[in-house]
Amino acid sequence: SSFSMRRLRLTAFIPVDVTAGIMRLSSVAVMMSSCSSGKDSAAGESTPSTTLSPEAKEDYRSYTGDHSYDAPLAALVYEQVEGEEKGIKGIQYREVTDIGGLLSMKDTAVCLYFCSSYNADLSGITAGVEDLAQTLWGKVIFVSVDTMKDDSLSSAYGINAVPDLVLIRNGVIEAQFDSVSRGTWSIDDVVKWITESGYEPDMSLLE
Repeated sequence: SSFSMRRLRLTAFIPVDVTAGIMRLSSVAVMMSSCSSGKDSAAGESTPSTTLSPEAKEDYRSYTGDHSYDAPLAALVYEQVEGEEKGIKGIQYREVTDIGGLLSMKDTAVCLYFCSSYNADLSGITAGVEDLAQTLWGKVIFVSVDTMKDDSLSSAYGINAVPDLVLIRNGVIEAQFDSVSRGTWSIDDVVKWITESGYEPDMSLLE
């Protein structure tokens, strides 16, 4: 595994009302229209399949724009790398132009990765999330949410420290990592959390 064992301490900011944030979830999915590394809460009523059809994998293009490593919201997508020969793929950042549409996709889970561009990725969390985005491609689309540039989602989901993650499917929260309650943790704890949520990374995709 390439996931880092380095530990992380939280960066906190102004607390928000968690209950109010969850109550606003449905309106966010309807109304709302990056922290690159340089290269459990409410659950849904049923456990859906974690395998996407080929068509579903392309749906994200309807809700994303150009490649961007400094957009407030950016989808981590596994695509052909620009400037490389055909067949060379890697994680690319695309600006999210319609977060409500992306979160409402019926056949795709979305993991919001709340982070801050003001903090260097010294703990390797963002790099680990990029690896997760690649190993879970076809099951989960990760979206980097830079809370220093856009705090609407962090308020809506009751995020009071970064980094943190929220797993969503069909506009419904499946699981929340809840980094505040964990104190000190590593990317391996994130891997365990998302695996236990029903999405097992395919490590062969990193080879």
